Amino acid sequence: MNRRNRVCSKRGQAPDHERSKGVRPLLEQTLTLIIALFVPAIGWAQYPEDVPLTKLAITPAKAPSPALKYRLVPPLRDLRPGNAALLYQRAHSPEWFGSVQRFEDFDKLNEYLDGPLEKMPRSKVESFTMRGLLNELDLAARRRHCDWEMVDRIRTEGFAMLLPDVQSFRTYGNLLSARTRVLLLDRKFDKAVHSLQTHFALARHVSEAPILINVLVGNAILQRALHDLEALAQVEGAPSMFWALADLPQPFLHLERALEGERLMIDAILPGIREALDDPTRPPLSVEQIRAEMERNTFFELFGRSREWSTKLALVYLTSRMYPSARAYLISRGFTEKQLDAMPVTQVSLMHVMAEYDRLFDEFAKWYRQPRWIARAGLRKADEALPKSLADHPDTSWLGGLTVPGMNRVHESQTNLERRIALARIVEALRLYAGEHEGRLPATLADIKDLPLPLDPMTGQAFQYTLTDGKALLVGPSPPGAPANRTSTMRYEISIRK
Repeated sequence: MNRRNRVCSKRGQAPDHERSKGVRPLLEQTLTLIIALFVPAIGWAQYPEDVPLTKLAITPAKAPSPALKYRLVPPLRDLRPGNAALLYQRAHSPEWFGSVQRFEDFDKLNEYLDGPLEKMPRSKVESFTMRGLLNELDLAARRRHCDWEMVDRIRTEGFAMLLPDVQSFRTYGNLLSARTRVLLLDRKFDKAVHSLQTHFALARHVSEAPILINVLVGNAILQRALHDLEALAQVEGAPSMFWALADLPQPFLHLERALEGERLMIDAILPGIREALDDPTRPPLSVEQIRAEMERNTFFELFGRSREWSTKLALVYLTSRMYPSARAYLISRGFTEKQLDAMPVTQVSLMHVMAEYDRLFDEFAKWYRQPRWIARAGLRKADEALPKSLADHPDTSWLGGLTVPGMNRVHESQTNLERRIALARIVEALRLYAGEHEGRLPATLADIKDLPLPLDPMTGQAFQYTLTDGKALLVGPSPPGAPANRTSTMRYEISIRK
């Protein structure tokens, strides 16, 4: 025990003339001191070195009036008719997007944005805030809808559809971050919040495309915007963003449209098979029709054009081998012997493949709308069972192996994003508390009254919070049974900026 604890322990001892009253008061006092002084110290040291610790020196703030004076998504009154996607693609003009990538130190932009705001090389970062490009993003963020017009193309191209523009939206996020951070350095808070609105809207619009990769890119864009919110919380005079965060849709990025898009891709590479599976009365497909449709929808490009003929031969071999089990499965689903006799072997076998894909996919998809902490357990169980399913049924599960294995990781990335939004809200609550209590942090989160503090989306419990020597440790711990690491645990060391 260190010197401070020894001194406090001595102060907690009862005088000799009181010891005759029993040892319970002494035990209670000692236990109280251990909890108050020693347990917080454990909380600061119990995590492995690879668990990041984000240090924030926040500034006290007062609640804005009206409460939603600042918003992180453009309000309806600011929206105009039109499709945001057209304006985002205008920003891809080579005269703007192409030239900014040739700027000096463009490859160092991430490094500049990741560091502390006060150490950011302002003039270099400001050079990336191209007015024309960013103006298009501002306009796009304030359109009433965003339609990337991908659904029909997914129907015809499936997995072969190219996405040359998706990753570049992350660069858009970096450019918006550059503008926001320059405005924060200049204390132009209203304009900085306007820039953040564009950033949040961009993340949401990108994620609305019916493809899971877009959701992941939207996630990355929003992570950058949340980093800028952390910078805002440390600037003297910056407004409170608590109610702006509390007002965000929950969850902020939706996965359901992307999930349906993934299903549609499978329909595209095996056209007509799902319809046949759902309706036993449909006329059978011919072998020539199935192969022609698979070629038209670039199915064989999944395996490489150089191996097209070997892939076709492998498909014939697999469907022949699968036929007996596929036939038995379809009879169990209500198909008659006569209906199956009219179908080619390839159709019967691929119908079984499609059904197995749906089964594997739905073992994950059924959890996506559940609360995050409940869904996590179900998804983890499905993820653990997946390798055995793929190994036990290699003939029928190969289609599920195309997309299903990544579904748990996508959900986990979204849970981590929602957790970070919730932590940002807690940080803003601490700023409001400090603004009303002479710059002090609360001893516990329960001391924060009249503010709806969010639960940890990962665990469904309150975030962990301890205060020691004027510094708070705010933790989103790893879920029960999971090790503490950089993907399962988030930590913030919070102090008041002097």
